Amino acid sequence: MLLPEDTFDETVLLSQGAEEAVSASKTYRMLIDDERILGTIDDREALEQMIYKNINTEPAYPIYANFGVKKSDLYGKPKPYAYMEITRRIEEVLSLDDRINAVHSFIYLEDLSQGDNLGFSFVVDSIYGEIQGKEVVSLGRRASL
Repeated sequence: MLLPEDTFDETVLLSQGAEEAVSASKTYRMLIDDERILGTIDDREALEQMIYKNINTEPAYPIYANFGVKKSDLYGKPKPYAYMEITRRIEEVLSLDDRINAVHSFIYLEDLSQGDNLGFSFVVDSIYGEIQGKEVVSLGRRASL
């Protein structure tokens, strides 16, 4: 197969004034507490929802190849180890999104880390500004279905 001599070069386009666009973020609004979908959201609110969904999705199936934070192997592990590992995993998976510039300032929250729970907060620097995150992850064994 012959390839054209003038192959696509993104750097040439960018140097000539073309702009790289961020993918659209419009998605369905999840009402987590009500377990419903209602309307749509965009921009910052859509990014906040994506962060929540990413952290709370276990990537157990091929459809989630680049989405979700694996937590199942942390069940029953010591909290210091689990904390270090989960913060690394969250930073790694959220950094894949082109709307996110950095994930940092993880803080262990002792008051939310009672029993099998591991609570922490963090900061996401995004194209929409700074987003504060707070999560509680259970390190207890899950019952099999």
